[in-house]
Amino acid sequence: PDEELCISYIESAEPFDARQEAIANYGFVCTCDKCRAEMDSSAGDLSTSQSEDGNEIDNHDLFGSDDEETDGDAEESEIAEMTAEVGSGERMLQDRLVSLNKSFNSISSIPMLIHAEAANFVLRVGSQAFELVKKEEDPDSNIVQSFSKLLKCVQERDFVGCQEAGSATEKLLFQILNETGSWPFVEYRECFGCAAVVAAVGYAHEGNFITAQRMLDRALILGLPRKNIRHFFDFVEIHAIQASNSPTPPTMKCTIPEYNEDNKDILQKSLSQPIRHNIEESPLIEEDIFLSEYVSKSKPLVFRGLARQWPATNKWRHLHNFAHEHGHRSVPIELGSMMNSCGMKEQIMAFGEFFSSFLFPSSKKEVWTLQNATEDSSEIGYLAQHPLLDQIPSLTKDVELKPSLCGKAGPYNFNIWLGTGGTRTPLHFDSYDNLFVQIVGAKYVRIYSSAESENLYVIRDASKSSTNLQGNMSEVDCELEDFDLKHPKARNAKFVEVLLLPGDSLFIPSRSWHYVRSLSTSISVNYWF
Repeated sequence: PDEELCISYIESAEPFDARQEAIANYGFVCTCDKCRAEMDSSAGDLSTSQSEDGNEIDNHDLFGSDDEETDGDAEESEIAEMTAEVGSGERMLQDRLVSLNKSFNSISSIPMLIHAEAANFVLRVGSQAFELVKKEEDPDSNIVQSFSKLLKCVQERDFVGCQEAGSATEKLLFQILNETGSWPFVEYRECFGCAAVVAAVGYAHEGNFITAQRMLDRALILGLPRKNIRHFFDFVEIHAIQASNSPTPPTMKCTIPEYNEDNKDILQKSLSQPIRHNIEESPLIEEDIFLSEYVSKSKPLVFRGLARQWPATNKWRHLHNFAHEHGHRSVPIELGSMMNSCGMKEQIMAFGEFFSSFLFPSSKKEVWTLQNATEDSSEIGYLAQHPLLDQIPSLTKDVELKPSLCGKAGPYNFNIWLGTGGTRTPLHFDSYDNLFVQIVGAKYVRIYSSAESENLYVIRDASKSSTNLQGNMSEVDCELEDFDLKHPKARNAKFVEVLLLPGDSLFIPSRSWHYVRSLSTSISVNYWF
């Protein structure tokens, strides 16, 4: 590793004296193999020297002969005995670390090892990314000045400065993203993530874990890998949960109906027309048969009740509890609908705000009709295709992480889809096989095979869609199609469809066109494999 000590962020390429001076800031004298070798080499050169009269002086015997034991000899003997008891240099460092950690914690609420992980990440990744950013920005620009101050604060463990410089830099870089829709280079995004981490360190140091969590969440949403600062993220998350827990229960109760075969007729009212072309259904099927007869042949298949026993199917429908536990977390929300004329915009907000402003009002509608979905777009909000299980790992215990139907290798990725009724995902295809699981509420899904592509008016014109220009989006609005004037060939395109209830699963083959609409407040998880 580049670091000499697990608790430090000192580059091993630095000269010996510079490394020792930096490590001394932590109260250490390093005894790693590299430092010992350099120390022994230096000591060998200095082991003898000349006195003024030309005689050799043994530099290891500067305090006299060994004929009689002096106080110094006794002290050296005592130290040798202590060292023998303690063991290796590594053991001594660990003991020293415990002592230092206690001292460090007296001035910081962040344990030393955890703080070092975050600081090390910023100094490695941030410094490297900053080199490119400096080439693109004016030396006197706010971004250059702010990020330079940020790095200095990290090196000096200036927690107040970390909060101020980190927050200022994060705001400046986010403003670039807001104004242009993207960062000029990936290094700008990396600097943004580092700035958010530094700000979070400052906020966590003063005990403001809610704000620290929001900083980290926003960075994660915009591309910061959680694994790079896993221990720091876990530390902030635990304390943010403790800080957010109110002593009184939430006042807004919100429980989504337990839709099933007995009350399915209620949902029929929300369909634009009765289901006529049912997707094939199957009970639990052997993995080999599923892979050979459906996956390899790109045939969609419905599994009724496959996930009915998952804890999430009951636990997550009580959305007030979900909001109570995770309301302080920041999440990316799509507001409105990309299929409506007014369009859709994205916004990062606290889950608690999303719950009170969108999910709770949505739950008051027994079902969402197609008319609701098209006319009430201001009431629609969607946490769409988001790795919420990575962001909040505690949720993983409520779902299956590796469904057997995804093959022996398991899914390569999974996402949560959580939103109001009326959300509509336009007709499109994905490049991976998809196991789509309905957890809470109900959804309508329509699927066209890839053979129908020539009838589905694939979007290839940049002026018609800035969302996706990879040839996997269709112009066809499945349920509101004017075949005569707009897309006459789509009238004859063959499709299959299904009404998914809680616990139901649907296999959507790769490159199969599919359209999805929420008939109620809804939560789904999909697995790409």
